[in-house]
Amino acid sequence: MLTTIDFTPGKITYNEFHFEPQLPLAEQIWSLKHDILQVAFEDERFILDVGWLPEFDVERGNFIVVIVENYDWDHPIYENKTNEMFALTTYIEDAITLIRRRITL
Repeated sequence: MLTTIDFTPGKITYNEFHFEPQLPLAEQIWSLKHDILQVAFEDERFILDVGWLPEFDVERGNFIVVIVENYDWDHPIYENKTNEMFALTTYIEDAITLIRRRITL
């Protein structure tokens, strides 16, 4: 799934994204971790972060897609949640688009 996403000009700095979109998440429970993916943009001015909270909890958990600027984790500039793989791809792409716009300002 990640191979279809263009992270340019970002650099993947952490990647534990090991999901098969066709399998139910309940069969991939050990991949539902707090830290799944991080991508840095502009020498880490922007960080795109993907995780699952609460960890390993298929019933109550969600993928969380967050963008932070200048390491301000308390005030993300973007945040979205979902428990669906299709929506996750959309949210990651939306986040990248937002970062690209901010970089070109």
